[in-house]
Amino acid sequence: MARDFSGEATSNYVLRLLRFIKTRLRGRVFYLLRLFAKGASSKICFGYGAEFINSKRIFFAQNVSFGRMAKFECHRDNITGKIGSISFGARTSFGDYFHASSCNEIIVGDDVLGSVGIMLVDHNHGSAKEDVKNDLPIPPRDRPLISKGPIKIGNGVWIGKGVMILSGVEIGDYSIIAANTIVRRDIPAHTVYFGQ
Repeated sequence: MARDFSGEATSNYVLRLLRFIKTRLRGRVFYLLRLFAKGASSKICFGYGAEFINSKRIFFAQNVSFGRMAKFECHRDNITGKIGSISFGARTSFGDYFHASSCNEIIVGDDVLGSVGIMLVDHNHGSAKEDVKNDLPIPPRDRPLISKGPIKIGNGVWIGKGVMILSGVEIGDYSIIAANTIVRRDIPAHTVYFGQ
């Protein structure tokens, strides 16, 4: 079967190729600037607008890619004094508007595929139950960061659009997380999770 090389198909191919080259170059420049944790790969792709806080606490394995406007934050836990860390396994890919924020630890396995608008957050600004009952109101930004535990995502996990994964959650290998789900509890391996 012959391939269609009409004008529109060729222009789309060229645009995709140019976009890929730009994302690969962006990752290479970040690598050359030594922005990431020691041993991080040089084969990383970032869409435009990537942001980092405490980037030396972020590790990327080989062939990891992110879409536009990805945001990575490693903050200090006010109780332990430890700065959070984030690590991504090989051949992992997330779409646009990915956001990972850690004051504990976020570990993403190999071959994980994520759609757009995914958020991984392993902490809260204070304890909601205590802060609401407190007679002296404290603005959320002044409350200490508190984590219930690390986020661990196994190998081969597929994460749908708009998923939010909260602290203390472990997702088993080869699970599927349905779109627009908030994950508050552990998910066993080989499970399709729609949220409950």
